[in-house]
This record gives sequence, C-alpha cells and structure tokens, in this order.
Amino acid sequence: MIMLVRARYPTNEKVSCLIDRFLPVKGRILVKRRDLVKPETVIGVCQPAPGFRTYNLAHMLGVAPDRAADCLLRPVGSQVYRGSVIARRKSLLGLKTLEFTSPIDGVLYHYSKETGLLTLQYASHQMKLIAGVEGVVEKVMPGRWVQIKALVSKVQGVIAAGNDREGIIKIISNPDIAISPQAVTGSCQGKILAGGALLSKEVIYKCLAVKVKGVICGGMHWRDFNEIVTPARGRSEDVGLTVLLTEGFGYQPMNRTIFDLLSRYENWFGMILSNSGICVIPLSGRTTGEREEAGREKFVELKKHLNVRLINPPRLDVFGTISKLGGKETRMQLGIRTPVAEVKVGDRLEIVPTRNLEAIVG
Repeated sequence: MIMLVRARYPTNEKVSCLIDRFLPVKGRILVKRRDLVKPETVIGVCQPAPGFRTYNLAHMLGVAPDRAADCLLRPVGSQVYRGSVIARRKSLLGLKTLEFTSPIDGVLYHYSKETGLLTLQYASHQMKLIAGVEGVVEKVMPGRWVQIKALVSKVQGVIAAGNDREGIIKIISNPDIAISPQAVTGSCQGKILAGGALLSKEVIYKCLAVKVKGVICGGMHWRDFNEIVTPARGRSEDVGLTVLLTEGFGYQPMNRTIFDLLSRYENWFGMILSNSGICVIPLSGRTTGEREEAGREKFVELKKHLNVRLINPPRLDVFGTISKLGGKETRMQLGIRTPVAEVKVGDRLEIVPTRNLEAIVG
C-alpha cells in the first residue's frame, strides 16, 4: 500500500506564489482582477477605529468631579489638538492657574461627573494598503482583501505566531548559536531579524522594546512560544511581534539552506505570512515561465530511509528517519484510524502514526 505524507521544502527560489493582502477593517478595494500592480500600488483604503485615552481630570485639577466639569473650556464632542488647553482652574485668589492640555489630536469624547474621568478619542485617519509585491491581481473580496500572483523567493517555516508583518531583512546571528539580546539594537527597528538556533524570552522583550517587526529563528522553547501565542490566559492575541520558527521547539540550529537564502536577501523587503508559516521575498519580473508554487500542499510517498519530522505539538523538535513501514493501524483522537511507521530518532525507535509525520525534502 502506498502511503503519502506532507512534504516540506525549506526554500523555493523564483517561484510564482499567491499573496493575500488584507485590510485590518472593512474598507474599499481599489483594484480589480487581472490588474497589474507594483509594490507601491495602493490597492485598498480603510478607516480603522480610533483608540481612546482616559485621564483623571478632577485629580489633576484638585477639585471634586462635578466641579471639574465647570473647568472644561470646550464642550464634549469638540475637536482638540495636541498642546491645546482643554481645562483650566484658577486657585489662590487667581494667583495660580492649573491647566490640562491635550496630549493628542482628536475629539473630547466624554467627561464623567461621577468619576472625574475625561476621555479623549484619537483623530481618525485613513489607512492605505499597498501591494508590497509586483504581480497580477488574481482574486478580490470587496472591502476585505486582494490576492496577488507574484514572483518570490520563499522560506517555509514550521510554525509561526503573530499577525502578518513586513520589513527589511537583517541577519542577526549565525545559524547555530542562540540570538543574543545585545545583538538587538536601535538599528533593528522596523526590521525582520533572521538567524540563530534559539530565540529566548529576553530577546523577545528586547525586540518589543526596539519595535522589531518580526524574527525568523531556528527554534524556541515551547513554554516561551506558548506565552506569545496565548499571553492572556488562553486567549490568542498579537503581542506586537511576529515569530517564524524554521525547525521547531528547543535549541534548533537553522537549516543551512534557509540561512543561506536569507543571507543572500539581506537588506531586501520581506513579508512574514503567519497563517501560512512562510516568509516571502518579493522579486521583480513576470511570473510566467517560472516554476509554479500554487500554494497547495505537496505530498511524497512514505519510504524507508526518508527523513521526517514529527508534527504533533509540542514535539516539533523531533527529527528522524523511517526504518520500517506496514505496522498495525492505530486509533487517533476522534476515532480516526491511521497506519503507523517505525521512526529512528537518535539511538531509539518510535512508533508514530503516519498522520503525525512530515517529509523533509531538500
């Protein structure tokens, strides 16, 4: 019986790839199917909901909450600008003046006479979504997203966390050593850092402080990764940084093929697509005539001596070689029955359901 398993190709160069570009909120798409786009082409616009900031105005002016309302110089709903005086109180027979100036551009949204809290709303602004790649528009979801067929070089990771992010690629470490917090400096702001065998929690904190866009690394401890994915007691949310692991959990030297490709494209613009677990480097030129990478999963026949990786989290750091096929079927969760394979992992043998295996190709 022929058994197929999903194949992972660590890198693909100069391939045609489908890139999805999303508006953060519903807006307006400005392109249509078959349109040609450049990286700088604006393909959509939207108006993200502005945020709020709250201040204890009564405490700042040193008066009761109901009296602080009389100190407001502008009515609720009025426009305010950074540095403009919103409230003023005179004390000590008019010899001393206390003022509250707006720290933002926005709207005087609300004041509570019960709590003394003043709420300012940030000024709304139009966000423009650029294509980021040169290519042809394949699909359009009105008001939501655009799919573009583009020529790219691609790195296939194992697992990722965070929103899709983009930036200039910067090599931060050799592929076989842990990334050092000291290597993350102000020059890393807005960039995608690449390299290293281990991404520690300390490096994550430094990246957040410096405002790094993303990190591509060989490995990371499962506990640290899980804190990024679910920082609020099991609720998945974005922490402001995107992480792409190329090998798995634990101390994992980055695949040399991946590191060499990222090194060749250092200082190029890259995009980490978290849902797909890939990093793409957009290239210039037409997609016709190049090897197609349609985005579908690829499968290979499971054979003896094939290099594989276990893909049942948190065991993404386990690699081995197929030593025997044709064992008895086993029952997985939900009652699914699947064949098993004997995998040599180091100096031991493990019986693994074939559904939990991924072939390493290249």
